Amino acid sequence: MNGHEILEIVLKTSDELSRDYGDWEGDICDFVSASVAVSDSLSSNDVRDLHKEMHGSSFITKESEIVFYSTRGRPHIFVKPLEKKQ
Repeated sequence: MNGHEILEIVLKTSDELSRDYGDWEGDICDFVSASVAVSDSLSSNDVRDLHKEMHGSSFITKESEIVFYSTRGRPHIFVKPLEKKQ
């Protein structure tokens, strides 16, 4: 799977998580498990590689922000819904 496909799945998964749970936080394995609702082709290695590139950064999607960080040396991901303008 190429980088564009991986990123697309990650961003769609982020939106799904924000809709279903509001704020969501987990490690790479948790995120890959959650991504099955979007695609069953995302692997832990795919997300780990993206996390290494994006560590300390975030993406804004249509509905959420996804933040890549580490806790006690373990890669974590935080997803939060964007506030909708009325």
